[in-house]
This record gives sequence, C-alpha cells and structure tokens, in this order.
Amino acid sequence: MSSYTAADDRELCRRLAENYPAEAVRVRVPAEKIDRFNKIIEAYDNLALVSTVDAAAGELICWVTPDLRPLLLKLLEKLRFPQIIE
Repeated sequence: MSSYTAADDRELCRRLAENYPAEAVRVRVPAEKIDRFNKIIEAYDNLALVSTVDAAAGELICWVTPDLRPLLLKLLEKLRFPQIIE
C-alpha cells in the first residue's frame, strides 16, 4: 500500500490548475505572508479557496468560480504582495 504525500498533493494541485484554468489563479507571495493572504481572501466572503502548492516558495492556487474571477484578479492587482503566475 502506498502512502499519500505532500508531493502528491502539490502535483494534484498543479494538474487540476492545468485542466481547469478558468477556475485557478496561481499566485506567489512571500512565504511569511501566506496566512495573511489566505485571511484576506476569506474576508471577502470566501471569494476563492486558497491551496498551498509550495509553502517554501510561496506558491499558491486560488480556486475561484469563473464569474468571480474578474473580482479576484482586481483584488490581486490592488494588493501589493501577491504576484500572479501566468
């Protein structure tokens, strides 16, 4: 029996983001600001669900419905620290 690892979880997030690009916005934030970023997103009535892909690198995926994607992108532009990964 194989065990599920954090690396498996990271790979799953990456594959889902590739297969569902309209629902995934990849961002990079300083590692020490991951929690703060998540709380900001939650404060906007759960605008998106934030998944950590690589905590050390600060790589996150914001899962968002297609109709809320423009609002999320606008918010990300206003914040100073997240960098959108194309």
